[in-house]
Amino acid sequence: MGAWERDRLEGLLAAQTFNKVTTPIVAGMSDVSFMVALAGILVIWFPDIIIPSGAPTAADVIDAITTGVDKTIEKGKEAVKEKAQQTGEWVETGAETVVGLGDEERGERITETLARYWRRLGVDWRYVR
Repeated sequence: MGAWERDRLEGLLAAQTFNKVTTPIVAGMSDVSFMVALAGILVIWFPDIIIPSGAPTAADVIDAITTGVDKTIEKGKEAVKEKAQQTGEWVETGAETVVGLGDEERGERITETLARYWRRLGVDWRYVR
């Protein structure tokens, strides 16, 4: 096959793939039950989504969804940070115990490894120490 034929075949394949993906999406968007099910799934996964009542515009709905998703993600990040701080307190106590048993080098390695991990998570090391 020549370059011209390959280019035509590649364009045809891309168009067919696009059509296979978009056809079910467009069909679903025209079905009310699909949209209700999709909204239900979004609300379950992102409970902070609050759709405005009345006659909201598409921009209002999109804004409500993005705001709700952002709030849910922020709450998840805070929960992870809190759990990391709790875990850090336990590990810090363990590291202090190891140092107290006479293995200061191992205790320092545990503490430094934990500090690097917390910095990656964005946990403030000062609150744990």
